[in-house]
Amino acid sequence: MTLMKKYLSHAAFALMMAASVFSLASCGGDDDDNNNGDDPNSSTLTPAGRAAVAVDLGLPSGTRWADRNVGADKPQDAGYLFAWGETAQKNTYNWDSYKWYADEDVFTYTGSVLDPKDDAARANWGGNWRLPTQEELEELRYYTNYEWVVNYNNTGINGYKFTNMSDPSKFIFMPAAGYSLDTNIRYVGRVGSYWGSTLDKDSRAATLVFDDTDADSDVNYTAPYVGQSVRPVQ
Repeated sequence: MTLMKKYLSHAAFALMMAASVFSLASCGGDDDDNNNGDDPNSSTLTPAGRAAVAVDLGLPSGTRWADRNVGADKPQDAGYLFAWGETAQKNTYNWDSYKWYADEDVFTYTGSVLDPKDDAARANWGGNWRLPTQEELEELRYYTNYEWVVNYNNTGINGYKFTNMSDPSKFIFMPAAGYSLDTNIRYVGRVGSYWGSTLDKDSRAATLVFDDTDADSDVNYTAPYVGQSVRPVQ
């Protein structure tokens, strides 16, 4: 077994274990200036929201994806990691620090989709920005050309590039920013995990996952207290 295959198994196992623990308990363009979409400038947006570009990836739904993560100054920057349903980054990501966990038997969030006030994209950027739904995560995978990219634009950053099938000048780059459990950020440069707004029947949240050992990305479900990236849509 190669080192890469060992890593893939370990990374997948870590995310799967986080999801399993919860189930049991709850029963773009240039690196600095990607202007390949429409700039949603508005006085209602925060400075970070005004800087972001909404990229048209030619998706059937018409959904446009931001060219950077929440907390990122540039498309290749990692930005912040959030627990699902929380709107600020923090130092520790576990059950004890999670806003929507009362005790070992109670997950307190109601509803199956994030309310706008609990959406990290809306809370940090304003305007019409929000987390993507499960369906929009799936749509990104099925209706774009995507690939693992090493050293994106000579920045030293690895991640996935999703490109408009009809217009290759329009794309987004999603850095492999890793994910956080307890006080540790794991697999930076090797794994990307991005929240969706949708919960499954076990109250785990939709997650777009990709890594450096596979040519594919996937939509899985993750325990909501894990720290993951947020890529807004509108």
